Amino acid sequence: MTKYVVTPEQMKKAEAFCENNGTSLATLMDNAGKAIAGYTADFLPIPEEAKIVILCGGGNNGGDGFVAAKELSKIGANVYVMALSEPSTELCRDAFDRCKANISGELVTVSEGIDTMCEHIRNADVIVDCIFGTGFHGEIEPVTENENPYTVPIRPVTNIIKAANESEAVKISADIPSGCNALTGEAAKCVFEADYTLVLGAYKTGHIHNPCSEYSGELFLADIGIPDSAYEEYEAVVSDDSVIEKLPERKRISHKGDYGRLLNISGSENYVGAAWLSTNAALHVGTGHVTLCSVKSVTTAVSITLHESTYLPLTDKSNIGTEHINDILSAAENATAVLIGCGTGCNEDVAKITLSLIKYAGCPVIIDADGLNSIAPHINEIKDNNGMVILTPHLKEFSRLSGCDMGYIQKNKLAAAKLFARMYNVHLLLKDAYSVYAAPDGFTAVNLSGNDALAKAGSGDTLAGTVAGLLAIGGGINEVVTAGAYLFGKAAEEAALIRSTRAILPSELPEQYGYIIS
Repeated sequence: MTKYVVTPEQMKKAEAFCENNGTSLATLMDNAGKAIAGYTADFLPIPEEAKIVILCGGGNNGGDGFVAAKELSKIGANVYVMALSEPSTELCRDAFDRCKANISGELVTVSEGIDTMCEHIRNADVIVDCIFGTGFHGEIEPVTENENPYTVPIRPVTNIIKAANESEAVKISADIPSGCNALTGEAAKCVFEADYTLVLGAYKTGHIHNPCSEYSGELFLADIGIPDSAYEEYEAVVSDDSVIEKLPERKRISHKGDYGRLLNISGSENYVGAAWLSTNAALHVGTGHVTLCSVKSVTTAVSITLHESTYLPLTDKSNIGTEHINDILSAAENATAVLIGCGTGCNEDVAKITLSLIKYAGCPVIIDADGLNSIAPHINEIKDNNGMVILTPHLKEFSRLSGCDMGYIQKNKLAAAKLFARMYNVHLLLKDAYSVYAAPDGFTAVNLSGNDALAKAGSGDTLAGTVAGLLAIGGGINEVVTAGAYLFGKAAEEAALIRSTRAILPSELPEQYGYIIS
């Protein structure tokens, strides 16, 4: 099953495809409800001893919840359903009726009182949010400027969500947290704050944008019976373990020359660590030969602990300068990939060197950090390239490169990345909690691997070295860059199985690579 990112409208087309090809919407709802029930049951070691509260709206998302309640009741779970409005669709009405006849606990409607609902919520062990689906936008219950948004019973849904958020129960959203816009990721003033979100069928564009990504908690994807062929339109694919399998295989009978030569132009007197981190990462992905090209103070310092790399010391100055541009271009002739920018400093010399590499290097050129900041004023000069330029900016660096406002980028990562990659003929890895990769040929992918261990200085350098090292080994740029981003995030997830994300350092993550890739 390929994992897709779609807009709400594209999801509707996929569902319509199913209905036109023998799988009814009622079947999809049953599948969704069963998936929600199965996922919820994982939090119930002894179903009879836990209290589950399912919050249901009047649309099809509510219908999914009613089905889930019926299915959980079958296994003896203690299920209470809070029906926050009258069913507004035929599918929801049918699911409501079946739930009412088969629920193990109680089905409470708004007419029976918000206080009763809130009491059930306060005593819940698990709360499942099925209030609004992908069609939600705007505010849940708009209020006037001087009105208290939590006045009972005028704002019943708002009060229910507030009570749920204050609960210590495990909170699960079905498809998307209620109050979030599935297209843009924007959020209402009152939003269900999920610990986990069970995404139904395909990820929605809103999931990868803030603040929806913050309210969604950990994302899990449920197969509800929609085949790949139904997604004739989609925004991106999602990287998973399969991208690792596309990396070039290693052969028993081989030598270092078979696994590429990376020239890493990184570091300066003030940023020795950036050079060490990027070089170390490249070595750990299996690059045959890695050369660190930097000022002497950096190469001397790094060589003390990284013995497998070779070194090209350039000058006694504090920063890499253009006086050695011919030496750099000469070294690049023998490279199968070049990385530039990690800790080099942002200046015109770095800009000139980077632009020269784009023009003359006959291999992939990966530009990160200070390399990106240095070429930002010269962005139009990169358009004429050989199609092997890879940019790895975070959101602020991308704002400098593209001239787009940060607020716009945060709400339109996919669209902004796609347009930029096509306009400048580059491969773009836009780094964020959920990173976006866009290629000039229109291919787009989203990476969901990773955790808050990556929110530390040095992560970008380690990721750049990881991607650059893999590109040096070989393979298609689309496949290798997405694999590198996924591998880096996966390493953080694996490290977190052993100890707190608080204490994990970016320098330690490449040690995990050997356990993830063979």
